Amino acid sequence: MLIELDKTCNIDPSVYRPYDYQGLPWRNDLARPHYYALAKRIVRFANAYWFYNEEGVWEEVGARADLLRSMVYNLAPTYEVNGQALMHNDQTIGQFLKDGLVVFDRQIYLPLAPQFVTVDGKKCINKWVDGRRVGDDDDIAECEPILRLIRESLCGQQPISMDAMLAELQSKERTEFRWVCHWLALLYWKPGIRLQSNCWFIGESQGIGKGTLIQIMRELLGSAHVNQVSEEELARGWSDHIGDTLLLEADEFKDSDMKSMQRFLKRVTTNPKINLTKRNKGVINVPWNSTHWVFSTNEVFAFLVEANNRRDMLIATINPKDARLDEWKGKALELNRRRGRPEYSRMLSGFAALLSMLGSMGMLDEDFVTFPISTELKRKLIVASKDMIGVVAEEILTMQEGNNLEEKIIWWTVEQGVRPSFNDTLLLKDFREAMAARLGRQIKPFDMTRLKDAGLAYDAVFKSVRTEELAKKPVAGLGVRIPASIPVIAKPLPQ
Repeated sequence: MLIELDKTCNIDPSVYRPYDYQGLPWRNDLARPHYYALAKRIVRFANAYWFYNEEGVWEEVGARADLLRSMVYNLAPTYEVNGQALMHNDQTIGQFLKDGLVVFDRQIYLPLAPQFVTVDGKKCINKWVDGRRVGDDDDIAECEPILRLIRESLCGQQPISMDAMLAELQSKERTEFRWVCHWLALLYWKPGIRLQSNCWFIGESQGIGKGTLIQIMRELLGSAHVNQVSEEELARGWSDHIGDTLLLEADEFKDSDMKSMQRFLKRVTTNPKINLTKRNKGVINVPWNSTHWVFSTNEVFAFLVEANNRRDMLIATINPKDARLDEWKGKALELNRRRGRPEYSRMLSGFAALLSMLGSMGMLDEDFVTFPISTELKRKLIVASKDMIGVVAEEILTMQEGNNLEEKIIWWTVEQGVRPSFNDTLLLKDFREAMAARLGRQIKPFDMTRLKDAGLAYDAVFKSVRTEELAKKPVAGLGVRIPASIPVIAKPLPQ
């Protein structure tokens, strides 16, 4: 039996108000019932006509009223009065375009909110279209390959029976497998919810199904609601592509990009309202941030992990030395090959039904996924991050060059060929504490002006990729250039 989807809007009601043509002269005019029918199909926005097509998507028509009339005749030819269907004609359409057309201020993305809303006093068209796949509970047994992909390959856990996996999902166990499934289920069952947590699949094994899981969620949520991060766009300063989506995939970012994104990620993960930048448009205000990030990286030590990190769920994928690795590479490949076949459709239906069942029966553990557990990998990375800061602190303190700590830091970066940044106050605090511990006394705060003037980039304090531009640019205050021949020193992850 098909499981009906929950249509409850999960957005803070203070963000928007439904717009029902308030203030328009025809709103209560019984003599113009066709206006209501046409107002749901035709709007004016950004100096163009827009038509609501049969796919439930707003389609730009431009300035061509003749094309608009043709679309009405072909796709929405009738309207209803007292239970009677009447036909639109040139007169009714022309009259509406003359004095009934609603002009909107912007488009917006608010999952499960009404089609038209007002936000901050502006009339908005809601771009959200519910594209979720409906599941059939008769197919739940067919989703076993998906559950095994998540549990054994992506979470690196040992095999158990299908019944045991279903029992684990319905339990209170604080496992990586249950966390991932509940995290995905909440995005599916309650689109628009803000969990303020990110999912990381970290490990050196490749071809184990990370992309396959994203494709499965794309088919469950609807392709319009799953997007991929463009590191090229972010590098140019354009971030609008990370909005208007439910699930955002960040696959195999380069190390330097990973580290430089940490402050940005903290902001876009935790803030309900964010500002993004769009090419040729400037800053765009997003009044409700419903985007959730899923990362995958083969770099085990991808970024410094703070001890108080509460937003990132760090999951170790199947170990490269695991005897099942080749088996799982084959299984992930086979799952992709099944796409389009009847058994693949039943598998998706079963997974959708399982997520719906967890939601409809009130089993989804929102608190659990909002505050990710401290996995073994996360604990190791926190220790490794502190050790790395300590190693660097000791190296800097033993530098012969420099008359003060700031100058020693600058000289250390010259020797290493890196550009560490000092913009993250929490990491900077850890760095100062590491130096103080080695000196056996408190040290005063760093002279931030001096460090920033040196053009340093602290995110690379433990590992960096030097660019051609870096090698050519003088370090301010020293009058020297970073030698292109000096290699970058990468510290190994402690065992």
